[in-house]
Order: sequence, then structure tokens, then C-alpha cells
Amino acid sequence: MKGRDPRSMVDIKEVVVERLGGPFQCYGHCKEEASLKFVDSGVRLVGAVVCPSGYVSRLVGYGPQADPEGLLSFVMSQTTGALPLTASDIRVATRYSTDLGIGGSGRVLGEAYWTQNYGKAKSQDPNRPSLFMCSNCGKLFVQPASSSSSLCGGCSPERASMPVESE
Repeated sequence: MKGRDPRSMVDIKEVVVERLGGPFQCYGHCKEEASLKFVDSGVRLVGAVVCPSGYVSRLVGYGPQADPEGLLSFVMSQTTGALPLTASDIRVATRYSTDLGIGGSGRVLGEAYWTQNYGKAKSQDPNRPSLFMCSNCGKLFVQPASSSSSLCGGCSPERASMPVESE
């Protein structure tokens, strides 16, 4: 994920919030309405589609151009090997001004996105390792899909004292 001009990040975030911000439906976990929340990736604007339980249906990296390698690296760093990921799990899209209903012409932004529990990795196992977003601090963490906790180990005293292999 190459460094970008901060002004272009602000413009891209504004477009994402106004034109691509949802609502969404949780995919692969429940059918609740999900919302778009932003994740600190350190470099690129990354959005997470998150249901009320904290399950992350999709991670999307936004920028002037799609960066699938950067998003793959980010997802792998967040899942710490607990989820099977390959380059083919990352998809790309280009958004044009006409698609977004905004003035001008041409490409507005690129997206690289990963959908959890999709394609070859799709599983109905309720205990499959899954990516969640902590409802308190916003940190991404891995726990079983069937877990009722929406807190990461750092925010939950009970979970902090439990051994969690994938955090």
C-alpha cells in the first residue's frame, strides 16, 4: 500500500461515505443490517462492512488505484494466519463518476476487496475462525463465527484471561 497524498485520501473518503456507504446486509454470518466503518491500516483507506455483532463481512481498500497486494497483506496481518487467504481471494473494482452519480468523467477510485466466508473458503461451520471488529476499540480480531462476544481480548477481561490462539 503505497503512500498517498493526504488530500486525495480525504476526497476519496468523502466519496466513499457519500456514495458507497451502505446500507449493507451482513454476508456469511447473519442477515442483519451492516454498516461501513473505517479501519486504521496505517497507509490506505480501508473500510469494513460490519454487522451489529462485530462480524466483518468485507474489507475494502480504497485509493486512486486498486491495490490488491496491499489489501491482501493487510488482511493477512489482521488474521495472523487463522484464515486461509490467497491472492485470488482479493477482487478489484474501478468506480467511475457515472457509476457514482457525481460530476466529471472518468475513473474516480479503485477498490480492492475481500469478502469473508466466500468462494473456496466458504464454510457453514459455526466455529470457523472469523474476523470481527471490537465494538469498544475498533480493533480487528479473530474468534469463532458463533461467538457472542463483540469485544477483543484487550477490551474484555474475560477474554483477556482466556488463551486465544488466533489473536
